[in-house]
Amino acid sequence: MHRDSARRAIAKAQDEQVSQYNKNRRPIPDFKKGDRVLMNPHSPDWIDAKGNGVKLKQHWLGPFEITQRINPKVFCLHMSNKYPSFLVFNIEHLKKYEESGPEWGEHTKMPELCRKQTELEEFVVEAIVGHRRKWNTPQFLVQWSGYGPQFNTWEPQRGLRNTSIVLNKYKRKHNL
Repeated sequence: MHRDSARRAIAKAQDEQVSQYNKNRRPIPDFKKGDRVLMNPHSPDWIDAKGNGVKLKQHWLGPFEITQRINPKVFCLHMSNKYPSFLVFNIEHLKKYEESGPEWGEHTKMPELCRKQTELEEFVVEAIVGHRRKWNTPQFLVQWSGYGPQFNTWEPQRGLRNTSIVLNKYKRKHNL
């Protein structure tokens, strides 16, 4: 008798917790391939969505067409190559695009505000002129091609991945 009463009380408390948890949650939209959605540009941490004037930026970009449903909460979008991220987004960053009725006339489309990201500039190592250990990490003094000795910098070994020939030559010379 007491056990049944305790079970009913626990079940009632769990039902109340579920209803309170779901009270302010929006229902999961049922997107399908071919649907058009808007995407929140602040979610993927794009450079253009941060910094000065962020309040004046668009809050939603699009519309973009869904090209693939990966699972019920993850979708692949068809986007131009101006956007510097993967084409896969969680449903939390998307909302359904609502077409306006014909009584509102034709919309002017806003330009794409996202700048195409350029690849990071890569400098050429002319020589490695010194080495040290800092915080138990090997660092190398790098002389950059086309720059004077005042521009030499200490670089960790992991930052010199594309200079294996110069680095190995220096290591052999200094028995490292």
